Amino acid sequence: MCSNLVANKVLFMRKSFLFVILSLLWLCLYPTTAQQDTDIIGICPELTLQNRWEGFDGGGIILTSFDGYSMWTYDVTNNVRYALEGVPACGTNCHLSRDGAWVTYLRVTRGDFIRTAYGKMRLDGSERTLLVESVAEVEWWSDNALLVWDRNYTQAYLQSENGWRFETLDVRGVTSVQPSGYWGLYISAQGDTFYRSLLNLRTRNRPLDEQKKVDLGENVRYFNAGAWSSDGRRYAFIMPIVQPDDTVSSELFLFNPNTQTIEQVTSLTDSYGTIRINGLNPSELSWSPDNQKLAFWVIPLGEDSPESPTQKGKLHILDVQTGAITHYCAYESEINTPNPPKLRWSPDSLYVAFGGNPPNDNRGALLMALHTETGVAHVLSAGLANTFGNTDVLAWGVSR
Repeated sequence: MCSNLVANKVLFMRKSFLFVILSLLWLCLYPTTAQQDTDIIGICPELTLQNRWEGFDGGGIILTSFDGYSMWTYDVTNNVRYALEGVPACGTNCHLSRDGAWVTYLRVTRGDFIRTAYGKMRLDGSERTLLVESVAEVEWWSDNALLVWDRNYTQAYLQSENGWRFETLDVRGVTSVQPSGYWGLYISAQGDTFYRSLLNLRTRNRPLDEQKKVDLGENVRYFNAGAWSSDGRRYAFIMPIVQPDDTVSSELFLFNPNTQTIEQVTSLTDSYGTIRINGLNPSELSWSPDNQKLAFWVIPLGEDSPESPTQKGKLHILDVQTGAITHYCAYESEINTPNPPKLRWSPDSLYVAFGGNPPNDNRGALLMALHTETGVAHVLSAGLANTFGNTDVLAWGVSR
C-alpha cells in the first residue's frame, strides 16, 4: 500500500512536490485507524432558527462584544447584557478556566506610559485580580496553575495563581503546550518550508535519539488547525490529505500523548469531496467542556482554492468516544475566510454558541446558541460587533 501511495505522489499548489512525498510517507510510517462508518448523522429540524422563548433552558454567561471596543457580558440565564468597564475586547488573550468560573483578560493602565498586565475575573466582571505583568500571554495550565509566556515567546514558566513559579520551559518554536503536561506543538523550518511536530519539552535538550517527538507533516495554511482537550489527554489536529485528482483535502486526527499514537477519526472527504476544516487560525477546534466532543466547520471546496471557497460552512460535531459525526443544518456560515465563526460550548456541553448574520434578516449579526440534541439555533441577542475580523463569541462560562 505504501509503495502505491508513493508512486502516485502529485504536486500540491506552487512547490509542494516535497510536501506530497512527505505526506504520503507520513501515512506509511504512522498507520492510522480511519473511521470505519463514514455515514454522517443529519439533524435538520423544520424550525431551524428560533427567537429565544420562555422554555429556553441554557444558563451561564457568554462573553462577546456588541460595540467593537469593550468586552460585554451576556447573562444567558437572565437574558441581559452589559459592557464591562475597563476591559477591552479581546481576541486570543482571553482564556476560560477549566471550571468555567474565571477568564483571563488584558489589563491596560494609562499614565505617563501605557502598562499592560494580565488578570482574571468572573465572567460578570467582578472579583478582578492581577495575575502577572509585562508578559506576552497567560493561559490556564491546570485547575489552579498558569502557563505564562515571556515577551519573546522563548521561555514560559508554570506559576500558581498566588505567584509561586515552580517550573520553566524552553518554548522556542512552540505555539501551544499541553494542559497539565509537557507536550508542545513545535514548528520548525527547513528552507522555506515549515513542519509541525509534537515534542515533549522535558526531553528537548536530550540527544535526538532520546527525545520524544512525533512528526505531523508540513504546516500548511488552512490545513493546520488544532487544539488540546482541557484535560490534556488528546490533541486534535487537521491533516492535509492529497487526493487522486491532485487536490488537497482535510481530515481530523487525534494524538494520544500517553501512547504517542495518532488516529484518523474522520473520512469526510468521502461524503463531501475536497474540503477545508475551519480556517486560517491554527488554534480553532472547539472541545466541549467534558472533552467528549469536538465542534468544527466543514467547508466544501470543489474546484475552489482553500483561500477562496464559495460554498457555505457546515457545522459538524464529532463524538470522540463513539466516532459518530453529526451535521447540523440550522445555520450555515457564509463568511469563512480567513476564519468561520468561533464555536463556544455551554458549560453543560449541550449548546454551541456562535455569531452570524443569517440571510434575509435585518437585525445585523446575531448571537446564537444551537441545541445539539434538537438542532435548533436559538437567537439570544442581536447586534454583535465585528472585532478582530469577525463577530465572534469569546467564551461561555458559569455564573458565580
